[in-house]
This record gives sequence, structure tokens and C-alpha cells, in this order.
Amino acid sequence: MFSTTISCMTFLFIIILLGWLLAKTKILPQNSAVVLSRLETYLFIPALVLGSFMNNFTLGSLKTMGIAFLSGFAFLAINSVISILIAKCFSKDRFLKNLYTYGLAFPNFGFLGNAVVGTVFPQYLPSYIMFTLPLWVGINAWGAPILLSEKKPEYKNIWHRIKSIINPLMVAMLVGMLIGISGLKMPSFIDNAITTMGNCMSPVAMLLTGMAIAESNFLKLFAKIPNYFVSAIRLIVLPLISILVVYLFEIPTYLSVLIVCASSMPLGLNVVVIPKSFGRDVTDGSSMILISHLMAIISVPAMFTIFENVLKKSKH
Repeated sequence: MFSTTISCMTFLFIIILLGWLLAKTKILPQNSAVVLSRLETYLFIPALVLGSFMNNFTLGSLKTMGIAFLSGFAFLAINSVISILIAKCFSKDRFLKNLYTYGLAFPNFGFLGNAVVGTVFPQYLPSYIMFTLPLWVGINAWGAPILLSEKKPEYKNIWHRIKSIINPLMVAMLVGMLIGISGLKMPSFIDNAITTMGNCMSPVAMLLTGMAIAESNFLKLFAKIPNYFVSAIRLIVLPLISILVVYLFEIPTYLSVLIVCASSMPLGLNVVVIPKSFGRDVTDGSSMILISHLMAIISVPAMFTIFENVLKKSKH
């Protein structure tokens, strides 16, 4: 488990480094990050979700998916309360406190989470996507409009939040569900096209991460001492609590995997993406991303290994 996971994390970090180099050397046009981000949102992530549900969503999986979905809401509620309490301990500045709250409440369960789960636990990827769907709802209903937005009133409008939930990811998931549950077989060239586009999700996401980090001075990013403690809580303390909970309450294996995987991811990327769109200084957010993603190279394999050993012990 440790070898498989650290290989995955190292591979993804190399691509983050390439994204950083491309941005620092200005090889790519200035709006490249915007273009890549839109490709992720409107093409690569929907393709990954569509392919996963087309091939794995069946009548037999309805109960499992339903439990995963409802569990995701419980995870969101508990995680949000814990994040608010922790963030208050690290800063009294409203904006910085909101950054900590968001990063802790919404880890990088999408870009990085999908990539890691798809590599290490591919059989659980559809269930993981269903489990994290409530987190997307939380981002659109609370995270983006309340914690991270400024100046633009539409972000705080209820109707705008509802419309934002009806996005390409949601549409792709619903279409994939219909195709999967109907048993309809797509022509091989369509299936191959969807698979190929879905495979682009992880590398492009990591390139975007590197490009976001490149926006700020490297030395300044490492000098933000509180971010080390917040990252440690996100990457070590909360995953260990999750592992303890799934062990003590004897939660089914598939659901345990979903909870531990989501808990083990580093701080969420939107702490840079959204404040940047409002012209805010993103040094603190970039520091959070850099430090937590560097620590994740070791922490994620370590947490998965501890989790694997706990699972083995619980079966004896």
C-alpha cells in the first residue's frame, strides 16, 4: 500500500513541479491557467465521472451508492464544524480564518482525491465520486459564496448557488447513471474517447496546482509557520481520527475507504482560485497549497498504510 500510494503521489508532484516551471519560465501564454481550468471543468472531469458511472453504476450498486451519498452529507457536516473551531484557533483575521476554514472543510477531494482513489482504489472510484458530491454542494452553497467571495453579489444569491450546483459534473454523473443502469453498451470509439479524456483530468489538475503555486514568492510561501500546523491537522490528525472512527464503529470496508481517502487529502485549491478572481493577495492561500501538498507526498501513503493495517486487524 505504501509503495503504491507514494508512487502515485510522487508522479502527481512531478507534474505539479512541471506546472510551476511552465508558469515561472512564462513558456505558456498568460491565460493558460484559465484555459486549462475550463477544460477541467467542462471536459476532463465530466468525462472521468461519465466513464466511471457508465461502467460501474448498476441496479446492484444503488444501495451502496445511496449510503455513500448520505454519508457524504454527514462527513460534510462534521468536518465543517471541526474546521470552524480549528480555524478560530489560528487567526483572528476574518479573511485568513475563512481560508483556514475552507481548506480544512473542503480538502482537495476532487482533483487530487479522484486521481489517488482512481489509482489506489479504482474499484471504489464511483462510490467515492458519489460520497464527495455533497462536498461539491457545500462548496457552492457555503464555501465559495460565504467563505471566499467578495464584492460580487451574485455569489451570495441563493438562485445563483442553486444554478451552480447544476454543473457539467452533475450532468455527466446523471447521464452516466442512466447509461450504466440501462445496461446500454456504447460503441468502442465513444468509450475510448471518454476514457482518454477522463485520463487527462489528473495531470491537468496537477499542472494547474503548480501554476497556482508559481504566482507567489517561494520563500514567502515557506515562511508562513501557522500553515504547517494547519496542514498537519488536515493531513495527520483528521485522517487518524477518521481511521479510529471507522475501526471503533466497524463501518463497512467500502465506506471506510471513502471516509479515510477524503479525510487524507491536502488543503483545497480554491483558497487561491476564488480569492484571486477578486483581486486578493493569494500568498497565504498559495502557501497553504504548497506546504500541504508537499507534506501529502508522505502523509497520504502513511495514512493509507495505517488504514490498511487497521482493516487487516479488524478482520481477525
